[in-house]
Amino acid sequence: MLLLREISKVMNKEKLNKLRSKITIPLAEALALLKQYDENIERCIQAYHDENIRKISEEIGCDERKAQLYYQKFGFDMQKIQYQHNKNSHIPCIILKYGERIDIYPRVGFTILAEDINYNENISSDYQQYFAYLEDCDEVLPIIKSLYPIYNHRFNKIEKDFDVCSKSNYFEHSTIHKLVDQLKGKANNSDSQELSDFIYSLIACLEQQMKFGHYVVIAGNL
Repeated sequence: MLLLREISKVMNKEKLNKLRSKITIPLAEALALLKQYDENIERCIQAYHDENIRKISEEIGCDERKAQLYYQKFGFDMQKIQYQHNKNSHIPCIILKYGERIDIYPRVGFTILAEDINYNENISSDYQQYFAYLEDCDEVLPIIKSLYPIYNHRFNKIEKDFDVCSKSNYFEHSTIHKLVDQLKGKANNSDSQELSDFIYSLIACLEQQMKFGHYVVIAGNL
């Protein structure tokens, strides 16, 4: 009954329907927004998104600029964002160390993931992510870039170059096998034991991720 009274206070019922057609929002929240912003649809929508971005920022622990990017990436779907955050929070991440490297924050470099044919990350109990620092990959990046151009199945397009800023560098097993062969050649011809050890740890990581996914993803966070 209280809800019906609130609806009766909204002078233009069409605006209520229009607001709920543009954003997925419970009736009570829609009514509250319309009341707060004098039934201005655009202001209601902006306030709704601003509040969601604020919630993401608090829950994930990032600034609002990053929260906004995360929000857009998942199509403004708060349930998807919460699911992804909870899932990732429980996935262990192994650092590939070059020599006596100390783990530092924020980590700048590449996370190596495994995704299935539907582009969902593996969530099995024995799955783990791997991370390599950008500065440790100076000798590796030219090898990765030499594999391009590559057809990106997820986005149905030819990628001309490896994007160090992208989280969407997808590799099929056949490409990873080529990469592993070239990395082995680099490691075996290196005069640096530290570099050789790092490359072989990277190779082990790539081979492990092929067991867990149809695609291996090398996601940069620059």
